[in-house]
Amino acid sequence: MKCSRRIRPIVSTVSIPPPPASNQSEQRIRPTCRGSILDADPPAQGVTIARRMTLREGIDVKFGFIAKHRGIWPADWLCGALGVSRGGFYAWLKRPRSRRSRSDEELGAKVRASFVASDRTYGARRVWHDLLAEGIPCGLHRIERLMRLQALKARRSQRTRPHLRGTCCQPQMDR
Repeated sequence: MKCSRRIRPIVSTVSIPPPPASNQSEQRIRPTCRGSILDADPPAQGVTIARRMTLREGIDVKFGFIAKHRGIWPADWLCGALGVSRGGFYAWLKRPRSRRSRSDEELGAKVRASFVASDRTYGARRVWHDLLAEGIPCGLHRIERLMRLQALKARRSQRTRPHLRGTCCQPQMDR
């Protein structure tokens, strides 16, 4: 029996105005209260981003979104909309990449090379053994994670039907 009620998630959204026109005479629409995007009137055409309740991916995802779109909208608007501090965003921009992420990038290239060399048939365990044979120390779960991030999935071999030999394959004789 099907349930006729639809369950709707609770999401609060914030509208960000469209980017300003290239005409210099038009002024940007600014919110009235201390640069908060929540107090701005939403325009007819705009982009809607979800607030804290939906964006639970982590701070790197939020800061990456802000870095990608800060040429279109002011960074302080985006920081206010996503619920992060502007100073934290600029500190994240200046911070160098971690040693682990640099190591993951190097190892990911080796994983991809091993996977492609196997004609895309090796899974994580075989790629792991391949890298261990080359003298690269790493763990199986790390290889699995790197393959998952790069969407590397082993192809299954083509299964063929066994050729049956016997009475069932030979033509039946009428007796």
